[in-house]
Amino acid sequence: MPSSNTLSSLIRLGHWEAVLNHIAHYPGDVAKPMVIKFGEDTSCRALPIHVSILAAKRSTRPIPLRVILALSTANPDVLRTKDSLGRLPLHYAARYNAPLDILTAILSPFPQGACVTSDEGALPLMLACLHGDSIDKVKALLDAYPEAASNDIRDDSGLTTFEYASANPRPVKVEILPLIELFAGQRISAEARLASDAQPSTQIVEGNTEREEVEVEVADPEIIKPGTKICCICLERAVSRVLVPCGHTILCAGCGDRQGLSRIDYKCPECRSDVEQAIRIFARIADD
Repeated sequence: MPSSNTLSSLIRLGHWEAVLNHIAHYPGDVAKPMVIKFGEDTSCRALPIHVSILAAKRSTRPIPLRVILALSTANPDVLRTKDSLGRLPLHYAARYNAPLDILTAILSPFPQGACVTSDEGALPLMLACLHGDSIDKVKALLDAYPEAASNDIRDDSGLTTFEYASANPRPVKVEILPLIELFAGQRISAEARLASDAQPSTQIVEGNTEREEVEVEVADPEIIKPGTKICCICLERAVSRVLVPCGHTILCAGCGDRQGLSRIDYKCPECRSDVEQAIRIFARIADD
C-alpha cells in the first residue's frame, strides 16, 4: 500500500500527475508530516503542501495549480497548519516565489493567513517584499492585510515591512517600496482623520524613502551607550545588521556591507550558516 513516504518521493521528484493520483486514492496522506532539509544541519517537519511549494522552487518542474487545489480540497485544514518553524503554506508561497495563481489559491480560502506570523515574527507580506519577484503578489497580500504595511507592525527583530522591501535585490523593489508607503500613508491618514474628525486628504505620507540610499552614521566607540551590543568582528562599533536567513544580529554597518560579508565568505560568524544578506536595523541592540 502506498504511504506518505511515497507521496513525499513523488513530490520531491516533481511527478505531479502521480501526486494527483496518489491524493485521489489516499487523501489522508495530505495531512501527514514530512521532513524538509534546508542544509546539512537544518530541517523541519511540514505537510505535503509546504513540501510541494518548496520542491517546485528547487526543481525545473513548475507545480500545477490543480496540485495545490487537490491538497487543500482533500483537507482544507492544511492551509491553516504551520510547519515546525511556524510557517503556513502562505509563508512558503511568499518566500519561494510561487506563481500568483498558486498564492491566490492558498490565500483566498484562508485570507486570515496574511495576518499570521512565523516563529521569527515574519508576515507572509514581509517575505514577499524581501524575496518577491512580482508586484501583483505583494498587492494580493496587502489587500488581505493592509495593516501589515504600517511601521507599527514589526518582526521579532524589530524590522518593518518597508525594511524588508528595502533589502529586496530584484528590480521589482522600485515598485514595491512606493506601494508599501502608499498603504502605510493611507493608514496614517485614516487614523489622523478619526482623531481630528477632519476632511479626507488626498496627500500621501512620504514615509522613510531616504532609508534606502542614506547610510546611518556609526557612533564612535567611546560614545556608544552602555549595554549596546558590539560587533563581533571589529569589536568597536555597535551592531546594526541582522543576517538573513539565520537571524543573528552580530555585525555593524561596516562589517555587514558587501566587502565585510565577502571577508567572512558570507558565513555567519556565530552559526556558520550561509548568509544571503545583512539587513539594517533601525534600533539600538542591547547586549545579551
